[in-house]
Amino acid sequence: MPFLNFDGHRVFWEASGCGFPLVLHHGFSQWGRDWLNAGWIKGLETRRRVISFDMLGHGRSDRPHQIDPYRIERRVATLVAVMDAAGAERFDVFGFSLGGRVAYATAETYPGRVRGLIVGGMHAMDPKIDRLNLEKRVQAMRTGRLAAVERAVGIRAVNAKLGVRPPNDPEALALTTEALFDWDGSIEALRQSDLPALLFCGQLDPLYYWTHETSNALPNGRFLSLPHVGHAKTFYRPEVSLDAIQNFLDDLRS
Repeated sequence: MPFLNFDGHRVFWEASGCGFPLVLHHGFSQWGRDWLNAGWIKGLETRRRVISFDMLGHGRSDRPHQIDPYRIERRVATLVAVMDAAGAERFDVFGFSLGGRVAYATAETYPGRVRGLIVGGMHAMDPKIDRLNLEKRVQAMRTGRLAAVERAVGIRAVNAKLGVRPPNDPEALALTTEALFDWDGSIEALRQSDLPALLFCGQLDPLYYWTHETSNALPNGRFLSLPHVGHAKTFYRPEVSLDAIQNFLDDLRS
């Protein structure tokens, strides 16, 4: 199993398929294997080299109890280090939820390396617009209510064939959330970018309006609205968006 030693911590990553590199960044309290469990990798690896990893504080990667490794700029640096280890100078980025925040910030910080951007269920605005809910999440995790948080965000822990997710660390997840308050979002920078971007979001997702607004702000952005779908199903039902994503990636290639 490949581990990257970066910034004093071990990060688990893996790759499959062949073609132009596509890095997948999972969401809060998930792990990289969820992309396989949900069916994304099967749908994407036939024409692309797909790289996934467990972000710090999650899955098989290290779970430090200091806040600095969880800041968005450090998460961006980790993603780029994974792509360096994979030998990918240029790549497409696909992030879901919290992974979408990292994807936006990666596109902002490394415009010469990111060819295309895909984000599901997340906007590029300052996370502090939703500060109250995020603070409630931190409090819940530090008062023994991790399971309730996982249920609220729709995380699926077990797939007997494809592996059981290692139990989440409440303090690592609390720090992951608190670190968001030190990031101002990427919306203003991306307004000036011509990067091709596809954003998709379920109409029942509380983040729908902000995600749609982000798409409208991107000069080369597209938006896919998913009827009758909430936040978690945006990820766990790839069949509702995979064709549009494949077409978007094909357009980048052409």
